Amino acid sequence: MEGDFGNAPPLAEGIIFKAMSGFYYVEPAARMAANAPQRADDGAGLTDSGSGLTDGGVGFAGGGADLTDGGADLTAGSVGLADDGGVGTMGANTGMPGEIVECRARGRFRLESNSPYVGDRVAYAPTEPGKGYIMEILPRKNIFSRPPVTNVDIMVIVASAAIPVTDPYLIDRMTVSAIKNGCEAVICINKCDLDPAKRLFDIYSAAGFRTVRTSAETGEGVNELLEAIKGAVSVFTGNSGVGKSSILNILDPNFHIKTGDVSYKLGRGRHTTRHVELFKLPGGAIVADTPGFSAFDTDRLSQKEELQCLFPDFEQYIGDCRFPDCAHVKEPGCLVLEALASGDIQETRYGSYLKLYEQAKEMKSWETGARHH
Repeated sequence: MEGDFGNAPPLAEGIIFKAMSGFYYVEPAARMAANAPQRADDGAGLTDSGSGLTDGGVGFAGGGADLTDGGADLTAGSVGLADDGGVGTMGANTGMPGEIVECRARGRFRLESNSPYVGDRVAYAPTEPGKGYIMEILPRKNIFSRPPVTNVDIMVIVASAAIPVTDPYLIDRMTVSAIKNGCEAVICINKCDLDPAKRLFDIYSAAGFRTVRTSAETGEGVNELLEAIKGAVSVFTGNSGVGKSSILNILDPNFHIKTGDVSYKLGRGRHTTRHVELFKLPGGAIVADTPGFSAFDTDRLSQKEELQCLFPDFEQYIGDCRFPDCAHVKEPGCLVLEALASGDIQETRYGSYLKLYEQAKEMKSWETGARHH
């Protein structure tokens, strides 16, 4: 039974950090603002003023505006997934005092097939100290289904030129998914102590992506990677065996709880479930831990007409080909094909475009549409 929200006091603003088994753990924005990092670009959604969190990314603008739903004073916050165990504060690596608010969602979200996800900004009504009900899901920047996470600023695509060697097509598929969903794609080439991956580095640097070479063994490139994700909500993805977990662990040794260890506060132990959880890293980065998901859902890609816009290395040529509706496949006077011939566009990148274009041609328009609110 839902609680009485009529006299609920206004609270601070924040994010859903953890969610599972019908409970959502919301961190009020006052806790986040206390240690809010500075980030110059718009991708992170953080202001330069220090205290306010903007609409665009991690938190919210303003200093505690009241939201109402049927007369109740609502708090803007963000949601996280819960373990089967109880929750009081965030895990040991958050470095922030105070209590996470344990919430349930109103039944109408289930009826509307619009459940809260980790990363959601929500308005909630308190029912008692440390508990409340989610009343509203605030507008989302983006949403992914597998794994379930929203409001992602950066997708870090972990690859390797050492065994197992990453197929560039997998990287390109993920960059398309990232750009389509309004994320910055950062290419992290791991295991550079075994293979410097010059070819991969050159391909993606030339294509306009921020590309970082790292080694989880030596620590090379880790500071550069931390700087790339500073002040943003990031997710890490990559094919199995490239060292995604090792990179996360070296970014913060507390990120992955040791086998057998269980956080009393969070009830979080070894990765036996597939819940998603946000974690704070040193320097202000927020990373989604997505156990069991090596790659993000890219089942529904773009319509063939918009695919060209999801390849940054094509951007300067779009609209200047001989034919306005040029598909960059075999048309005469195509500037993309000319750039390919001159080496200004890499063969692997163009090959991935052709493969994705052929797949998009086979898809119906409704298959490429959004599947969530």
